[in-house]
This record gives sequence, structure tokens and C-alpha cells, in this order.
Amino acid sequence: MRKDDFLEIIHATADLNSQTVSLIRIMILWALNDVSPDGVTARHLKGALQVHEGSLYSNLDALERMGYIQSQMTRFESKEIKMYTITPAGLEEWKKLSRWFQMITRCHEDGQ
Repeated sequence: MRKDDFLEIIHATADLNSQTVSLIRIMILWALNDVSPDGVTARHLKGALQVHEGSLYSNLDALERMGYIQSQMTRFESKEIKMYTITPAGLEEWKKLSRWFQMITRCHEDGQ
């Protein structure tokens, strides 16, 4: 890894929202970016991400307060369920995180 690579990663870090840089929040944004535009339930996220319910809901609430995801109640087979989707701001933050990870990966691969 070159010194310039390290500095580039550090400078790119300044563009990230430090409140989203937690493993579970990154996984939630990633999952919501990759699912259908109709969204996903917390139950599906819990199963896919293999996280505890309390941790999932507290992080969903935090991402929603930040404006990165949104929830909407919908009716499915006579039941009300909450669906989560990524917002345009969340998509932009996910793109920043993704670019940052790619930079780190590239530097690691170049150093081998």
C-alpha cells in the first residue's frame, strides 16, 4: 500500500456519516439496496442478517431517524405489516460506503 492510498482512504472517510459505520447498519443498508423496491419486513431482515430482534429494531429506528430508510405499513393477507425500504439519501450513503470499502480492498490487494 502506498502512502497516497492510505491518505485517500482517510480523506474518503470524512465523507461518511460516522453514525452509519457499524456492522449492522451497513448490513441493513446493503440488504435494502439489494431487495425489491417494495421493501422487506423486519422479520426477513432478522433472518437474513442473523441479528437479535432488539438490536435490529434499534438500528432500523436509528437509520429511519437519519433519513436513510423509511417504513410503511401495508396490508398483506389481512395482516398489517411494516415494510422497510432505502431512501435516496440512504442509497447515496450506501454508495459512499461501498466506494470506501472498494478503496480498502484495492489497497489490500495491491499490497499482497
